[in-house]
Amino acid sequence: METPAQPRSAADRRFIVLLAAQSVTLALVVVLTVFVGKSPAGGDVASLVRETAAKLQAAGLAGEAILQYEEYLRSPGIEPRTRAGIAYSVGQMYESEGRPEKALGWYYRVEGADPGSSQQKEAAKRIVAILDALGRHQAAKAVLSGATALDKDKTRGSGKLVAEVGDRKISLEEINAALDALPPQLKQPFEGRDGKKQFLKKYVADELLYEKARRLQYDADPRWLKQLDDIKRQVLVARVIEEEILSKVSVEEGDLRNYFEANKSRYTRDKKIPPFEKARQEAERDYRMEKSQAKYQELVERLVAADNIRLFPENVE
Repeated sequence: METPAQPRSAADRRFIVLLAAQSVTLALVVVLTVFVGKSPAGGDVASLVRETAAKLQAAGLAGEAILQYEEYLRSPGIEPRTRAGIAYSVGQMYESEGRPEKALGWYYRVEGADPGSSQQKEAAKRIVAILDALGRHQAAKAVLSGATALDKDKTRGSGKLVAEVGDRKISLEEINAALDALPPQLKQPFEGRDGKKQFLKKYVADELLYEKARRLQYDADPRWLKQLDDIKRQVLVARVIEEEILSKVSVEEGDLRNYFEANKSRYTRDKKIPPFEKARQEAERDYRMEKSQAKYQELVERLVAADNIRLFPENVE
C-alpha cells in the first residue's frame, strides 16, 4: 500500500524550487549551445567539430572526417582561406579513398573560396592531374594554360610558324635552335629538308609528352627532381670540361707525328705498321685524349689545393 505523500517543510519546498530553476538554466544552456554555437565554458562548437575532423583524419578515418568537415563548413563566418584549406583537405581525402570525381568537386571549391592564393594553385594542379587521369585531356589543358599559369609564354621565338600545340605556337627559329643544340652524332639523322621535317614531328611529340608529365606532376616528384638535379650537375661539369680543358687542347703536326712514332705498336694491324697518314685520325684522337686527361688532372689538383679538401678513403666500405 502506497504511503501518502507527507507535507514538505518550507526548507524542502525552497530546495525543490532551486533545483527546478537550475534544471531550466541547464536546459537553456544546452539549447543555446546547439543553436548559437557556444558551450558553457565559452568554447566554439564549430571549432570543436573541426578539431574532431582533424583527429579523425589523422587516425585514417577519412569518411568520418569528411562528414565532420562538411558539418564545419556549414558554419557561418569562416574565413575564405580557412574554407579553402578545409576544401583542399577534403579533396585529398577523397583522392586517397579512390573517388577522384568527388575530389574534383572539392578542389573546384578551393578555387571559388580563395582565388589567386597558393592553395588555389595547388588545387588547380590536382584538378589538371585528375582530369587527365579521367581522360578529359582537353579540359586538363584548358586548366593548365589558364588557372595554373604554368606556361604564360606560349610563343617561343619568332618567324615562320611551323606548328601549333594547343595555343602555343612553334616557330622555325625554335626548331633550328633545338636542332643546333644537339650533339653532332644526334643531329646527323635530321640533316636536310626531310630530316628537319622528321625532327619537327619528334619535337612536337616530345612537347606533348612534356605537357602530360606536368599534368601528372612528375616535375614535383622528389625522385624525378633528384634525377634532374643529377643531370644538371653532369651537364655543368661537362661545360667546365669543355671550356677549361677540351677547348684548350691544341694539336701541332710535329707533336702528333712524334706521338705516333712513340706509339706505333698501338696502331699495328696484322703485324704491319701503317703509315702516319693512314693512322693519323686514330692517333690524333688518342693524343687529344691523353692531353685532355693530363689537363683534367691538373685542374682537379688545383681545385683540391685551393679548397683544402680532405679525403677519408678508409671509411669507404
